[in-house]
Amino acid sequence: MMIVNTEITTLNWQDIERCCVELCKKIEAKGAVFDVIISVQRGGCIPGVILSHMLNVPEFYTIGIRTTSSEDIRACRFEIPILNVPNTLKNIEGKNVLVIDDVTNTGNTLQYAKREIEKYHPNRCITVALIWDGDNSSECIADIFEEYSPGWVVFPWETISEF
Repeated sequence: MMIVNTEITTLNWQDIERCCVELCKKIEAKGAVFDVIISVQRGGCIPGVILSHMLNVPEFYTIGIRTTSSEDIRACRFEIPILNVPNTLKNIEGKNVLVIDDVTNTGNTLQYAKREIEKYHPNRCITVALIWDGDNSSECIADIFEEYSPGWVVFPWETISEF
C-alpha cells in the first residue's frame, strides 16, 4: 500500500505493479506501439523491464543520466547531468522508442534522455514515468505518467530488508 505524507511517499511492489498496469493502459489507449524500450538508469530499469514484458517489447536498452549529487532526500541537483550513453543506441534508428524513468520531478532527466536518444534518429520517441512528484514543476514533462505524488518518492528497490 502506498504510504503518503507531505514529505515522503513510499511505494511497495504492489503499487509498482498497479502503476505499470495502468501506465500500459494509457500507452495502449494512445495507440502507441514500440520497437524499443530505453530505461533511465537506475530507477527506470525495473519498471522498464516490467513494461517490456507487458507491452511485448523485447528490445531493451538503458541510458545513464545522473542529475543529483547523491541518493539522499532533497539531494543537490547538478546544473549539467552526467551522461552515460551506450553504443547500442545506434540500433534505434527508424524505430519507435519508449523512454521510461521511475519518477520525474523537474523533467530534466527525461529531457536530456530524449535529446540524446534523438541523436540516433528514432522514428518516434515518447517519454513516460511511473510517478510525477511535481514538487519543482508546474506541469509534467513526461508525455505519459501514471500517478501524481507530492514530495520525495521511495521505491521498493531503494529499501533494504534484512536477510
